[in-house]
Amino acid sequence: MIHHLRHSLLAFLLCTAFADAMLAQSSTWRYTQAQAGVVDDVNAIMLADGGMMLMGDGGLVRLDVDGNILWQKNGADAVFVDMVERADGSFVALSYDGDGIRAQITLFDANGNVLRHMKRLDDIAPPAKENLVLLPDGGFATLEGLVTDDLWGTGRKVHCFDADGDLQWARFIEGGNPFGGVMTMYQNNYYCAGASDLFRLAADGSLVWDQYLLDPAVSVTDIEVFGNTIAFAYKSVLPPAAFGIGVMYDTGFPLGFYDFPTTIPGFEVNPSNAMLDLEVSADGLFLLAEHEFLGGGLPSVLFTCDPTFGNAKAYSLDGFMAPIHISARQDGTFAFAAVDQFNLSATVCKGVELDGCYPMTNATITERSFDEPSGNDIGSIGSTSTWTDLPFVLSNAAMVRTQRCASVGIPEQVVPRISVFPNPVRDQLQVEWAGTGNTAWRIMDGTGRVVRTGTLHGAHTLIDLGGIASGPYALGIGPQVMGVSQILRFVVAE
Repeated sequence: MIHHLRHSLLAFLLCTAFADAMLAQSSTWRYTQAQAGVVDDVNAIMLADGGMMLMGDGGLVRLDVDGNILWQKNGADAVFVDMVERADGSFVALSYDGDGIRAQITLFDANGNVLRHMKRLDDIAPPAKENLVLLPDGGFATLEGLVTDDLWGTGRKVHCFDADGDLQWARFIEGGNPFGGVMTMYQNNYYCAGASDLFRLAADGSLVWDQYLLDPAVSVTDIEVFGNTIAFAYKSVLPPAAFGIGVMYDTGFPLGFYDFPTTIPGFEVNPSNAMLDLEVSADGLFLLAEHEFLGGGLPSVLFTCDPTFGNAKAYSLDGFMAPIHISARQDGTFAFAAVDQFNLSATVCKGVELDGCYPMTNATITERSFDEPSGNDIGSIGSTSTWTDLPFVLSNAAMVRTQRCASVGIPEQVVPRISVFPNPVRDQLQVEWAGTGNTAWRIMDGTGRVVRTGTLHGAHTLIDLGGIASGPYALGIGPQVMGVSQILRFVVAE
């Protein structure tokens, strides 16, 4: 009964806090680059002018509202993991160095010119994703994991800087699991998470509360403000495998845990190997992006749902295996980026209808029972750090926009709809395609090996699967349909 009451309370608190969802429309741009750089790993943030900043392994790409490249830079000694845009149009970026062991902070102007670059030389402390928050006065704060303190051992560290990048204070967080960590800010307090630890720091870095999640045995991978509550993405570290979203009050008291599906054919998720990114849109929609660490063989999946965890959908991101990260603006627009080898895609959307570009299916989210968390004896201790100013040079890059597709509400280059059935299938796969003429198709197994090819003839094609072993497969249509390749997942049954 207590969980049903919490769910009803959650629905009341959050449904009254957000407006109705907007008319859905989305557009996806794809880019190619002949060298390693931003496409090796990718993050995206939405900007005040409606454009995007893409960042990754040594690269930055700034896009306008229509996906055109305004400028792009490459740097050999920085893997960018987070960035914030300030009111004056300048940026603060968090990265780790090319050796992957030390945190760096870079201040840029609106055109990508370096204003200041600082590096931690006194600690081996690589940052994880999304642990850079912007303060109301233009200052900023960072969170790093695996910091080694001579007195307290290994833990995490929070640094607070003024708008010029000068360090104001540092706090060493001892206790708990020091691996990774994410951070968000709500009402001038810092809410941090990593592994099974959740803790809140006051504006001066002092500890307000800490929690250790006992049940489910989870690892927290992202944390966001959700109305007047805090939401976090989690995954199971012990069987049974699960992943989803938890919601709690700012006091640390949990409201609920909600498991997302893992076994939808064509939209499978391996929670033990999943990287998760959580965002909450201005109209209260949950956006949960998932990908397998180091491209474990399953396509990336984007899940969306309303504030009550209903109306859930899953989108398969066309086999893009590398990280995807979500960013949202106050006008209800959100964006994400994904990579596959040397191809990059950036998608911007209002609402949640993405099926003009990506295969979609309905999903069911299940509320799970949980034990109350307990205190974890985490301590916040005043500390010192040395950030050293160093020269940092970014060179011009040469990424080229190559493709675009659009879904509901944008009239140009809408991809012809395609469907396959039955799924799972035994002997023959029926393909229905809204395009015209003839186009090539190919079937690929879980390793990407092409096992069969052929040609679509008109609206209906029957593909003989005789001799193909049971298991998951992908049907690729193209290589391009109106400039955009399409991939659908299906399962051959035994």
